[in-house]
Parts: sequence; structure tokens; C-alpha cells
Amino acid sequence: MTRFSVAHLGADRLVRDSLAVGFMLQADRADETPAEGGRLRGSGWLAGPYLSAEIAPGLYLGLRGAIGASDNTAQLAPAGDGRVFTARFTTRRSLWRASLRGETRIGAMTLTPALDLAAMRETIPDHVAGDEWHSVAIGGSTLLTRRAAVSATAAFSLGPGPEAPTLSLRPDWSASLVPEAGGSRRTQGWALEVGLRSGPSAAWLYELKLRNDALRGGAAAATVGLTLSRAF
Repeated sequence: MTRFSVAHLGADRLVRDSLAVGFMLQADRADETPAEGGRLRGSGWLAGPYLSAEIAPGLYLGLRGAIGASDNTAQLAPAGDGRVFTARFTTRRSLWRASLRGETRIGAMTLTPALDLAAMRETIPDHVAGDEWHSVAIGGSTLLTRRAAVSATAAFSLGPGPEAPTLSLRPDWSASLVPEAGGSRRTQGWALEVGLRSGPSAAWLYELKLRNDALRGGAAAATVGLTLSRAF
């Protein structure tokens, strides 16, 4: 079982009507209990610039780059005899992301198809795992995870006027290359996301998202997200 939480803080500036640039800071925390036993815990951060541009009427490009680090603690039982080895290590990581989305109106519905590409690299140094009496040297490695996702969001206004909130429904399909011992493993899955967003005339803009992911092999994930923003 894995628990994962993430928080973003960003600020951007409208350079011109069709281009905004900004900077984003991300903090995250993970706590995983593998099926084979043990426990993995970590916290980390990423920071870097991003931009959003309208490259053609109704067509938008987003780019983001970030670098950061994480601190991790792993408790493992490699011998299977009840002894628990503990390892502590710090990683370096980077994230690169590009998205392309279109927007069109069909009657009362706004339809937004999107393509999202992401790659994350994490470098783990050599470290040692052990208990009070024994220790084991573990070699470092560099892990590269790549992901592509295709989605389509259908949004409907819940009332007249610009202050009315918007309800959205977003199915998506994703495929990933996930690093594992000896190479990479391909995974794919489906997700369904329901969102509620405030009208653009509100002083504070909010967006609440509920998401459920279903992966091949029976794995599943539930996510709750809240975004707050304000113009200054």
C-alpha cells in the first residue's frame, strides 16, 4: 500500500495575452508498505520554471522543467529471518514535462482534448543498509520513468453568468515505462476524474478534483486534489 501527498506553490506573470511564464515549487511525501514486507518512506522537493502559451486559436502548449532532491528511509528484511535492515539515502532528481491541449465549444459543453508527456530522472547514490550487527553495501543507480497520457475533458457550467461554477468529467489513458531490476517495465491504465471549478469572476479561484486510477494487474489509486489561486 502506498500513500502519497504533494503540494504545489507557484506564481506566474502574463507576458502578453497569449503567453504566461512562472515558477513552481513542489513538496511531496510518500509512505509505502510493499507486499513482501518492510517500509519505504521519503520526502522531497522540486523547483523550476514553466510556461503556458496559446500557439494557435484554441490550442495551448505547456512546458515545465524542475530539479530537486529527496530524503528517504528504507526498512527491509532481505534475509527473510525477521531481521530488519535500515538504509537512509538522499537522491537527486529532475522532471521534464510538455503538454498540448485544444479547446472547443459544442453547444453548452466545453471539450478539451489533451496530450501530456513527462519524464523523471532520479539518481540514487551508493549507500549502506544494516542493523546493529550487520551491514550490506548497496550500489547506486539512476532511474528514468517516462509517461504519456491522452485525455478529454468535458465541462459544463452549473448556472448563468461568469460567477457560476463549472462541473467537469475527464477520462484518460496513460502508458508508462517504469524502471525495475534489469531494465524497464511497461504499464498502462485508465483513470476517471470529476472536477468542480469556481467561476472566473470569483476573488479566489478554486478547483476540487476527485480521481480514480485503475492499472493493469489489479492496482488502483484514489486521489483528492484542491487548487487555490488569486490574481494580484
